Amino acid sequence: MQSIVAISRLNGHKILNCRHLSSVTTMLSPQVISQYESVIGLEVHSQMTCKSKLFSSSGTSYMGFPNSQVSYFDCGLPGTLPVLNTKCVESIIKTGLALNCQISKKSTFDRKHYFYADMPSGYQITQQREPLAINGFIEFIVFNTKDKESYLKRSELKQIQLEQDSGKSLQDNNRALVDLNRAGIALMEFVFEPDLRNANEAVSLIRELILILKSLDTCSCKMEEGVLRVDANISVRKPHQSLGIRTEVKNLNSFRFIHSAIEYEINRQIAIIESGGQVVNETRMYDMKLKETVPMRDKEVVQDYRFMPEPNLPSILLTDDNELNNNLINISDIKRQINVKQMPNHLRNYLLNNYSLNLSQVYILMNESGMANTFTTIAKYIIDLLINESISSRIANQLLNQYFQNEKRSPNEVITQNNWTLITDDNIIKEKCLLTIETLPKIARKYANKGVRRHKSLLIENVMNLLDNRVNECDIWKHYDQLLRNNTNVFK
Repeated sequence: MQSIVAISRLNGHKILNCRHLSSVTTMLSPQVISQYESVIGLEVHSQMTCKSKLFSSSGTSYMGFPNSQVSYFDCGLPGTLPVLNTKCVESIIKTGLALNCQISKKSTFDRKHYFYADMPSGYQITQQREPLAINGFIEFIVFNTKDKESYLKRSELKQIQLEQDSGKSLQDNNRALVDLNRAGIALMEFVFEPDLRNANEAVSLIRELILILKSLDTCSCKMEEGVLRVDANISVRKPHQSLGIRTEVKNLNSFRFIHSAIEYEINRQIAIIESGGQVVNETRMYDMKLKETVPMRDKEVVQDYRFMPEPNLPSILLTDDNELNNNLINISDIKRQINVKQMPNHLRNYLLNNYSLNLSQVYILMNESGMANTFTTIAKYIIDLLINESISSRIANQLLNQYFQNEKRSPNEVITQNNWTLITDDNIIKEKCLLTIETLPKIARKYANKGVRRHKSLLIENVMNLLDNRVNECDIWKHYDQLLRNNTNVFK
């Protein structure tokens, strides 16, 4: 490997020459990759669905004219003070409860100092030490895009903190342009534990989080607008070894980018280690054109954010029904606002328990817009058709499969156009049973003499095929019992 990979030295560490890295990662064999375990932890920033900002009354419209939604506080003018938007506090409490978090009755704000052109005050107001929600978890279906296999996974949620967003900056020739419309918009930052093992798990976790936030209406989750952004902390190690050196890939705003960036970064780190190099602790970004992660800044010298308590904001104090204080936000009241039946985990369990679907089918239904509601509506209609004996149970399954393939026609149209109506005429069913007995006389005799169930199943399948599954099994069983178990003359 070292004959192929150029090794250079930077800050005393061996690293791969980036010009050769793409070819190296593609040369990694599955056997080499399988020797490593990847460790992934996500941090998710989501803008809250509020009409005004976290600490000012400025609007939050995405399409607003640049710098048209900026208060004196948003642009960092000296002497201006923050005023907390209580709607944002209520929304983060609701989100925390839905994610099985413990809601802190006392939480505080901190200043995180760093300078960017789009953050004019020189610091961000956040909740580093005492966040509003802690110790939650999220359960979700992991969907493997390659083999379509799925499994259930649980990821631990360390905390959800309330903080303000920065503005936007862009380069125009030799000028730096700044739009502060986004500066000060309320953010929820979700900090997950590093308990994910591959890119599929990361994407599936984000999809489930989005379903929850949309159900609660606490975030629109429009990734294309930057409303929800993902940072991925990634490291690799061999089994039973301590955690490897991690890198952070910032600001991933699509499922495809999340998946590609994580897979690339895992392979990049494995290639470095296999070549005898050492992974550098750094912040990286995903280059969508190169389809690679590229360095932003290194973390070898930890940036001193000089966290300090925010002097202009008091602690957030909350109450509940156990110690009611009418002057404070009541956690119990907010919990009662959550419609449990509309939450994704309730829908998932409903689909699994009532329709005998597998995890992959449920994942597809839940992550295609409106598909789950369409399915449950259709499924109830199909059940009515079965009760009214309009179709057979097998035709019902075929009909459901049609809707999994994005069928647009109504059930009645599909049934009529495919000639799937139920056959109940005894003469027709009996005729096909007799034809089957003539075709499979040995199996028919074995069932007639011994009553072995598997023999009967073969006879039933034959009639099902002859009648295109348009008959109920119980009707076929009835005729076979009359013809074979109670009347041996049929063989003469």
